[in-house]
Amino acid sequence: MRKTFITRVQDKPGSFLMATGALLSAGVNITRVSYNKAIDTNLLFIDVAGSEESISVASEQLQTLGYLSEENASAKVI
Repeated sequence: MRKTFITRVQDKPGSFLMATGALLSAGVNITRVSYNKAIDTNLLFIDVAGSEESISVASEQLQTLGYLSEENASAKVI
């Protein structure tokens, strides 16, 4: 299963490292990371692959870190 997380990371050193640590500890594979600085420098699109269970755990961990917001929960990447 694949999923794209739309995250808002903090503007401080180590923020992306915390996000990747949460994803890797959940057992998902990060397949791509992208951003568009013209839109927002703190908004990252993180594509992952893994089982449904591991993606659910990763989502919970990113939510705990404050990197996922409710307004992005229904957003769709085109």
